[in-house]
Amino acid sequence: MYNFFMDNFDKKIIEIRKILKLGQKEFAEKLGIPQGTLSNYELKKRTPNIDFFLTLLNIGVSPLYLFYDIGEPFDQKFNSFLNSYMDNAKNEKIELLPHIEDFIIHYLKETKKIKNSKVLELFFTMTPQKITGQFITNSLEELTIEDLKKLTISNAKDIMKNILRRRKLTKIDTETKRNIIIKEIDTNFSNLEIYVLLKHYDKFKP
Repeated sequence: MYNFFMDNFDKKIIEIRKILKLGQKEFAEKLGIPQGTLSNYELKKRTPNIDFFLTLLNIGVSPLYLFYDIGEPFDQKFNSFLNSYMDNAKNEKIELLPHIEDFIIHYLKETKKIKNSKVLELFFTMTPQKITGQFITNSLEELTIEDLKKLTISNAKDIMKNILRRRKLTKIDTETKRNIIIKEIDTNFSNLEIYVLLKHYDKFKP
């Protein structure tokens, strides 16, 4: 189970810093936080928020290490998975995939605000989020068993776009809006994120 406020986050932060061979000041600068804040994290006087952990992920720290105590801080097995997930037949056999999926579910909820199936609050840049979210919600309700049978990591965005394209348009759900959403999916989501969203859509329901 995903454990965001893990008991040993202080030791992990120190280990990551030492692997990078950085002092507190240099590490804090790299992460974009005050040195005092980093010191409080390392002394366990404060608990980091999700933004801090996402910053660690952005510098290459494995979420499996952060949240599951699996592997090393800069786990090449995890990085290899992310870098080669287009090789779907191979990757779906990797034992780490369920952990990665579990993490991405929480990542999507926390960072891209996909909260529930009533309105998926996706923070798109070009349209009102609730209207856009409702369009996607309505489209995903048309997700079929055949879609799921065809679903792989490498074709997830194509499946998602096909679902959007076959949706019957209305006065509100226009072709322009659909094209904008498809563009946003192409630019702001990875195949892996969309794969998890479609495969585990029920976990985004209230």
